[in-house]
Amino acid sequence: MKSTLLAAASNRNCALPTTLNRYTLHSMPGVNERIAASVRAHRERMGISQAELAARVTAEGKADGVSWHQSTTARVEDGAQRLRLDEAEIVARVLGIPVNRLTWATGEAAEVMLAERAMGRLHEAFTGSADATARLHAARAGARSTLRTLAASGSERAREAARSLEDELAASTVRAATAEGKARYEREAAQ
Repeated sequence: MKSTLLAAASNRNCALPTTLNRYTLHSMPGVNERIAASVRAHRERMGISQAELAARVTAEGKADGVSWHQSTTARVEDGAQRLRLDEAEIVARVLGIPVNRLTWATGEAAEVMLAERAMGRLHEAFTGSADATARLHAARAGARSTLRTLAASGSERAREAARSLEDELAASTVRAATAEGKARYEREAAQ
């Protein structure tokens, strides 16, 4: 095991203490500080108090016998109390992050969260656009069906309405909608 850890450390350009014991991970410089800062940053991002985090950790960890109080959260965030692995897994679940993110530097985590938020907005916009495109295709199919119905009408007003509908159908394409969306974006971005 010692050689595996040393090989892993050399691959990551970090030093391991010569004596490997149960405190090895905690004696690596900065780990506790990064965990403390990460728990605080993610809790604050969620907009919850230390007491609320403690209550959620307790509820999530009940089956594992994990019980937290506000003071536990405060000690963890101050770096005065280290997380056990089972607690780290529960805290990460409550915070909605992978457990390894607890050890990331706060700046690194912020940069990754920035990218994740951008991906989320992009995905949401794409999904909204796909939904709108599906609705446009359905509306166009309905308009074509209506035109077939109106073609048999003897009413001049119905034929006039059909001509207006044909004009609207010709103008309401996916390409035209995309161009209109881009134009709206460019107008807003210019302001």
